[in-house]
Amino acid sequence: MELQISTVTLILFFSFLISSGISLYSLTKGYLKGQKYFTWLMLCAALYAFFAMMEASVPDINDKILWSKIEYLMVPFTPILLWHFVLELSNSSKRILTITKLFYIIPPTFSILAFTNDSHQLIWKGFEWSATGNIDLIYKHGDLWYILLLYSLGFILASIIRLMKMQKSASTIIKKQIRILAMGCTAPLVLTILYVSDLNPYPGLDLSAISTSIVGVFFMIGIFKYGMFQAIPIMSSQITETIRDGLLVLDESNRIIYFNPSAAKFLEIEDTGFTFQTVKEVEWLSEAIQNTKDNVTPEVKICDDPEKWIEISISQISDDFNKFSGLLVLMHDITKRKILEGQSRSFLNELRISHDKMTEAMTQKDRIISIIAHDLRTSFHQILSLSELITEEYETFTEDNLKVFLSDLMKASRQGYGILEELLSWARSQKSNKSELQSFLIIQSVEKIAEELSASLKNKNIKLTIDGKKDLNAVADQNVLNITLRNLIVNAIKFSNKNSEITVNINESGEFLEIGVTDTGIGIPEADMSNLFNPRIKYTRTGTEGESGSGLGLLLCKEMVERSGGSIIVSSQVGVGSTFTIKLKKEPNLAIA
Repeated sequence: MELQISTVTLILFFSFLISSGISLYSLTKGYLKGQKYFTWLMLCAALYAFFAMMEASVPDINDKILWSKIEYLMVPFTPILLWHFVLELSNSSKRILTITKLFYIIPPTFSILAFTNDSHQLIWKGFEWSATGNIDLIYKHGDLWYILLLYSLGFILASIIRLMKMQKSASTIIKKQIRILAMGCTAPLVLTILYVSDLNPYPGLDLSAISTSIVGVFFMIGIFKYGMFQAIPIMSSQITETIRDGLLVLDESNRIIYFNPSAAKFLEIEDTGFTFQTVKEVEWLSEAIQNTKDNVTPEVKICDDPEKWIEISISQISDDFNKFSGLLVLMHDITKRKILEGQSRSFLNELRISHDKMTEAMTQKDRIISIIAHDLRTSFHQILSLSELITEEYETFTEDNLKVFLSDLMKASRQGYGILEELLSWARSQKSNKSELQSFLIIQSVEKIAEELSASLKNKNIKLTIDGKKDLNAVADQNVLNITLRNLIVNAIKFSNKNSEITVNINESGEFLEIGVTDTGIGIPEADMSNLFNPRIKYTRTGTEGESGSGLGLLLCKEMVERSGGSIIVSSQVGVGSTFTIKLKKEPNLAIA
């Protein structure tokens, strides 16, 4: 393909180099809001300049038309990319940005129409060589080309207006950067108008392609003179650069316009070339700023690093007229302090747990003593009564009577010793916090307890009957069950009248074994039912013969049964009697502690 180099081609080639360089710089160094749209804009401008250069260089008319069609791959995209970039830069609403995306259907539509122009001639109707003698074509534009013209000029003009409005609330340095952007956008607007009017000094020459070089010059001035990709050029001093605390400067829209190296570490961003990034993109910092009221200094945990804590101090920045113009944010790393606080809390928590365990141990000791006193009282009462009787009536006893009383005394002593062994075994299990499960006949435990309490039953002439399924086995801690049953039967004797009856009923219901102790005694008032198992209330009553109690028996029975995975149910009626039913699982959880 033959090429002819001219001044125009050199200008277009220069435009291609500048636009390409800015696009590459934007891709690697820039941190503008909407950066990607700016990068694509400059890339399209670079390719547009290159294709226009090729069109201007080829002398063959068919080659020129081909390159003109290729130009339409880029030309329709530049206005919409410019507009989208400006919208992002000015923090426009999501609704406007969503509507803008709908316009992206226009560029590919024009590109397709350009390549198929021979069949419909909507883009251009014809062409002729320029009268200047250059190898330039003058295109006779079709109706659709004017629609493309209005589409392009409309978005360029709207972008310029939007940029000018942004200047009103921008700081001085930001105003200069925005002004450069607006001036750069004005060049294609003016030259395109000249191209379609009779004022074009070079008929046939597409001045909009030449405008890309002018835009490039303006943008280069913005980059190298006003730091367009560096929000506050020449502002970083030795003080802010060397302090360990992070320092941020935010504008009125909470966009980061300056930060020092320490802040860069906190935010995990590059320490050069950062501009216009909104603080909303740093979630933990944005929340801290929103939650700051009345000069309260918040402490925030960085989500990406849960071990990192930052203390944030925020102050308002005002201009010479006392008008709000931004925020100064100081960030101080308090991770070491928070670690020490956490260690202190952990130590205090361990002390609290140790104190609770010690308190529980003391309470457990008191309970064990109470249970031993409660359960041994009956046996010692029998031993003391028999000993007193033998001592007082010794001279009146025959040898046979004395043998009977001494046998009863020995029996009462053995029963007391057995109860003591049982209680000590249970106390050891409480200390180790484990239950010793074993299988045994329930009736054997009931008969043993009945024999131990025979003196008390005989003293009040009470008959104890065992009903139900006498062959049922329980898998439980036998010591716990014996202590519980003994307490319930002792209470039944205590609150039964003379010449009455107590029934122990052994049965099963579903997955449970039920052992009910029923008396025909004085019963429990309904108002007192809620106090029976209330640990905050020491509930005790005097028996029918003046028997006293500690008020702990029922509460301890409930606790022991529940620790074995069971429960106690009570039903009572004043003057009729009471029934206490122990419910145990047939197959208890072996992991019960």
